[in-house]
Amino acid sequence: MRNLILGQTKKERENLFQGQKIYYNLIRRYEFGGFYPGGDDGSHVMTGEGLGAGYNINVPWESGCCGDADYLAVWEHILIPVAKSFCPDLVIVSAGFDAAVGDPLGGCRVSPHGYSVMLSKLMEFAGGKIVMALEGGYNLDSIAKSVQACIEVLLQQGPIPGSLDAYPFESTWRVIQNVREELSPFWPTLAVKLDKNVTIKRAHQSQTFISDSEDEHSGPDVVSEDHDKAIENVLVPLSSLTINPEASDQAITVSSTWRSELRQTEIWYC
Repeated sequence: MRNLILGQTKKERENLFQGQKIYYNLIRRYEFGGFYPGGDDGSHVMTGEGLGAGYNINVPWESGCCGDADYLAVWEHILIPVAKSFCPDLVIVSAGFDAAVGDPLGGCRVSPHGYSVMLSKLMEFAGGKIVMALEGGYNLDSIAKSVQACIEVLLQQGPIPGSLDAYPFESTWRVIQNVREELSPFWPTLAVKLDKNVTIKRAHQSQTFISDSEDEHSGPDVVSEDHDKAIENVLVPLSSLTINPEASDQAITVSSTWRSELRQTEIWYC
C-alpha cells in the first residue's frame, strides 16, 4: 500500500526521510531558513536520502502573505502531478492551520474556502480514504472556521461555496519552478516546463513585518465572539451520523496483525 502524507514537524520528516513507501509533502513559510524553526530542513533541496530520495518534497515560501492562489498553484503544479504518479492507497493530512487568515504567527492568508478546495482535491486519491489530524494554529476563530470547512468537505465530498479571484505571487512561481527542477530527476511529470501564459499571471507582493509594540497588544484578543458557534457547526453534523447495524456482517477477518499490514502500506503524508 502506498501513502501520501502532508506533514509539518521535523521529527516526522526525520522518520520518513529514508523511506520509499511514503511520499511526504510540506508547504511552509521558510524565508530562506530565517523563519521558525530555522535551518535548512525546509529547503527545496532536501528531497530525501537513500531509497527515500525524491519522496520528501518541501515547498518553501520566500515570505509571508501567501494565500489560496499560492497554495492551489502548488497543488496544481507539484503536489497533484506527483500524487498521480505515486498512486497512494491512503492520504494522511497533518492539518496545521497556521497558514489561515488571521493567524498571528503564520502570516499567511489561506481562507476556509481555500482549505476546502485543497482538501476536496486530495479526496480524489486513494478512493477518498483520508485521515486528518489537527496540528497547529494560533487563532481560535481561524481554526474553527477552517476545521468546519474541512469537515464539510469530508461529509459532503465537495468544497464549501466561495471564490478564488487572486493570482499567485511572483515568488510563488519562482519557488514552484525551483522545486519542479530539483525533483524532475525523480518525477518525470515535473520535467515539463510550465506554460509562460500561466506563470505570467502574478499578484503584487507587499512587504510584511512583525511588531512587538505594546500598543498592538493592548486591545482585545483577535478571537471573534462567534467562534463557539463555528465549532458547534462542526459538531452538529457529526452528531447526526448513523451507523448501519448490518455493516458488521461485512467485516473481513485477516490472520496477520495490523503492524504487518502497515509495513506494506504506501502513505502520502501532507
